Amino acid sequence: MLVAAGDSRALSEALRRILSDPQLADRLGRNASRAIGQAFGVQAMVEAVESVYRRSVQAHV
Repeated sequence: MLVAAGDSRALSEALRRILSDPQLADRLGRNASRAIGQAFGVQAMVEAVESVYRRSVQAHV
C-alpha cells in the first residue's frame, strides 16, 4: 500500500485498513516476503556477485 510522503492521514487510514482486514494483511505480508526473497535471496546475491566478477574480468582483459 502506498501513501504520499508526509500524508499522515492517508498513512493512518492505510494502517487501519490493514489492521481491520486480516486477509489483506496476510496477502500483503506474503507478497512482501516473496518480493524481498526475490530481490535479496541467495539466488539474487549469487547473480549479483557473478555480475561483478564478469565485469571485473572483462575490464582487465
